[in-house]
Order: sequence, then structure tokens, then C-alpha cells
Amino acid sequence: MERRMTIPAPLAPRPEILQDGRHVIAAEHASGRVLVVYDPVHHCGGVYHIAHELWRIQVPVSLGEFLEGLRANGFTLPDGEDLQRWLDAVAELGGGLH
Repeated sequence: MERRMTIPAPLAPRPEILQDGRHVIAAEHASGRVLVVYDPVHHCGGVYHIAHELWRIQVPVSLGEFLEGLRANGFTLPDGEDLQRWLDAVAELGGGLH
């Protein structure tokens, strides 16, 4: 007996998020420099490891949970204006910290 099922495509950051530099921020990790993105529509956080050309995606996740996960896993986001610009861009799309 053959069974069929329809599975949804995995959620990932939407292309328009990745193409808008305001929604991407560089960060540091022991494995090297990474790019961090959060898509509040898909409730999706992503880390792109530049040297390894590898994505790490977490979904579903709130912005607060995603930021805590980054910290707990040794990722260091910059302080100051760059971080605030990134958080403001996320908040514009409805993904602020609650």
C-alpha cells in the first residue's frame, strides 16, 4: 500500500529580508565571522557561517529566544549603533523584543 502526504516547505528567511542589508548583521563566533538574520514574519532566525558557506536556521523562534540562543552558543553581536539599526529594522516588520 502506497501512502501519500503533503509536507510544507521548510521556513527560512524570506528573500527580501536577505536582500535588505538593514536586516543582516555581522557577528563573531569561534568558528569565524558570521552573518545573522531574523525574519519576524516566518519567526525564523538564521546564521550564515561565511568561511564554511553554511546556514544554521532556527524556526519557530521569537527574537528574544533567538538572541538568547546566539549568546548561549558563543555568538557575539556588535554593541552600539549597528546592533540598534538591526533591531530597529526587525521591529519595523513587527519583530521587536516583547
